[in-house]
Amino acid sequence: MELKDFLTNNIDIILIIVGVILSFFVIKYVTKILFKIIFTVIVVGFIIIITQMISDTNMIDYLNNRYCIESSTDLSTCECVVKPIIYDLKERFSDQEIEDLKKKKILGNTEVIKSYITRKNDIDNCLKTYEKQYSLINDVWNSLLMNTKSSFLEKE
Repeated sequence: MELKDFLTNNIDIILIIVGVILSFFVIKYVTKILFKIIFTVIVVGFIIIITQMISDTNMIDYLNNRYCIESSTDLSTCECVVKPIIYDLKERFSDQEIEDLKKKKILGNTEVIKSYITRKNDIDNCLKTYEKQYSLINDVWNSLLMNTKSSFLEKE
């Protein structure tokens, strides 16, 4: 009966010890997982930044050339996506600032994405009239892949 009395009298101390041990193991494994996630996000971020620096991806000109100038493209994307984005950029920046954004690819691409987000409802409503859909993320991703491939092929 001594063990039972000891456990009942000291249950709070035993629970504290067990809690400390369990929390140590939880913290140990959770920090490993969090470190892996944070490390992966940082590496992906650096890869995106480096590919934008290496490639000549200027989203302002790319979108305009791809959807408004080339004759083989669908004009609904030009009317519904590119023109509202360029209009938003022209509202927020002067012509000289837009030219500077074209030279600073990362900042320019960020501003294009901000304009896309700002005009998302207008873009979606316009595309509904044409019964189409558009994803800027897919377009940026495809553009990065194509420009990165061509940049590496030119270096060889």
